[in-house]
Amino acid sequence: MSAQRIYFKAKAIGYYRSEAARQTGPFYLHEIEVCQLDLIEIEEVEAFDFNELKTGVFHKPKRKIINVRVFLESGKFIREDIRDILFRCMERTDRLTVEGNEWQGFTAETYFTIERKIAEKPTLIPTISKRTIWPFSRTGTATKTPPTAYDPNPGGSTGTVVEPEPTTPASPLLGLVILFLCSVFIIGLFFGFSGGSLLFLILLGISFLISFLSDRFQVFHRIFGVNFTLWNIIGWIFIFFSLLSFGTYGPDNGNISGFLLGLAIILWSRNDVWLKRLGQLSFFVVLLMFLANSGIFDGFDDDRVKIKKKKYSDDREFVEEEHIKFKKEKDTVVNDQGDKIIQEKLSHSLQWKDNFQRRHSAIMSVYKKDYESAAIKRNRSEVNESTSLRYWNKVYAQTIYDNREYLNQVIATFSSIGKSKQLNRKEFADMVVSGIQNIPYYLVHDLSHEEADRQYGGFIREWHNKGGNCLDKMKFGIQSPAEFMGNFKGDCDTRSVLLFYILSKFNYQVAVFVSEQYGHAILGIAGDYSGKFKEYRGIRYFAWETTAVQFVPGVLPPDFGNMYYWQIALTNN
Repeated sequence: MSAQRIYFKAKAIGYYRSEAARQTGPFYLHEIEVCQLDLIEIEEVEAFDFNELKTGVFHKPKRKIINVRVFLESGKFIREDIRDILFRCMERTDRLTVEGNEWQGFTAETYFTIERKIAEKPTLIPTISKRTIWPFSRTGTATKTPPTAYDPNPGGSTGTVVEPEPTTPASPLLGLVILFLCSVFIIGLFFGFSGGSLLFLILLGISFLISFLSDRFQVFHRIFGVNFTLWNIIGWIFIFFSLLSFGTYGPDNGNISGFLLGLAIILWSRNDVWLKRLGQLSFFVVLLMFLANSGIFDGFDDDRVKIKKKKYSDDREFVEEEHIKFKKEKDTVVNDQGDKIIQEKLSHSLQWKDNFQRRHSAIMSVYKKDYESAAIKRNRSEVNESTSLRYWNKVYAQTIYDNREYLNQVIATFSSIGKSKQLNRKEFADMVVSGIQNIPYYLVHDLSHEEADRQYGGFIREWHNKGGNCLDKMKFGIQSPAEFMGNFKGDCDTRSVLLFYILSKFNYQVAVFVSEQYGHAILGIAGDYSGKFKEYRGIRYFAWETTAVQFVPGVLPPDFGNMYYWQIALTNN
């Protein structure tokens, strides 16, 4: 099969609805939607270039016009969907209102083309005249001349149409399906299939379906058709990155505002006047909420309203809570030469209850010189690796190696509790981990608070906004085990690395899991457990959350529960 393009000239009679108008220099640009169109006085002409015909008052529709009535000769007309058409020398006629919508009548000189597929050995197509057989698909017989007033059911009273069996619109639908599958592949390849990206793909699929229906049915085009294509694309970009952030970091004011802003822009670009107004209203409301949340109005206060400046964390060097007491102690030690030396200790008295409902209390101590030495070693460390997993493996391994002699007192304390209470292997591991779980959470990151808000966003920005405890400008975004036991300030990987070191000392098979998708780190432990795990070298390591109490091996919060997104960064196997 091959295609032949036929060129025609005709007179147009129809109605349009004005969508938008704007002035650019001396030109007035109008955006219109043609709702009814009749073509009369049809004649075939020589091939032409649409651009050369754009003179005077003209209109070149972006979408094809559905159900155009093409009158051939007295009493004969056909219905056709025409995409390539140009109206020239347009003149307005009457104006009328139908179902609350205003329509403007017009006449115009019209040029259009039709493409028809023909056989490999085509028969001659005669030059068209008023008596030529029309090479289209649907024909009818008219009982009166073409109408000059708006007809809400065009063709219903002016003739009968013999409708053939409908053809399947395979090509447009197949193209959209292929485009959607390509989108699925690209998003899965670069961003993974998290909750956010899956939700975006669902919305994208619905959008493609509406686009297909809008192209086939005028009613869908009137409601969901797009006026401002660029703004529609911008709206989808907002939605995509907002949902990606939502799936990665969970909901926060930033990605929720971005999603609503994108949705408002998409609604604003629709054809339907009510959707457009809803989009405009939503856009400005969401924009004001976003600006208010960003703190841009913080400087505008008066005598009645005093806006408190955001406070990121307290300035205490060492943690004290209701169940944690801190004190500096003096301890006498004997050096290698046999001399007695007085050293200062940093001690926290901790009380907690494990997951077997046993109560424990202990004093966790490190020498101040070890606490300070651990910080110096961490700041002097340099790690250069090509992948994220290798990077964290080196950071964690180096941190543990540098602190290998600093936690003897902490290890002795846990050992004493286990022996005095005759704990078995599972009970002892639970006693150690639950003790660390009961230490208050402190966020630790490598940038300043303001820089972390801008670069990381998500959970970190939310934590800052609500005044959560935080340590900033900490190299690698982690505290070493001795630092953590000295000031009791630690987040996910700080705790996981400490527990990895302690449990390794008691011959447990343990691991540290990391997730770029979740921005989180947890402990892994081998043993007689059930639930979520990762297998490495034939050993199952069960996931253990360390930043909140009452979590046991194999149980994770729903937001972090997909083990596909977890990788093992460090093991002692």
